[in-house]
Amino acid sequence: MTNNVEPTLDELLSEPIIRLVMMRDGIDITDVRAMMEQAKFRLNRGRIPDGVLQAVNNPCLNIVN
Repeated sequence: MTNNVEPTLDELLSEPIIRLVMMRDGIDITDVRAMMEQAKFRLNRGRIPDGVLQAVNNPCLNIVN
């Protein structure tokens, strides 16, 4: 029986199938972590400060405020 605990981000990113799909799609782990930090910031405070999005080098993660 499972304990219904959701995996952590580190656990998900260490899964081989996740890594393969990310590699296929050209997504870097640092980009995923940056995106998650942005989401956490938005949930906690509202908006992303100027300059934060420029640090992410993946156009898929660039979000317009």
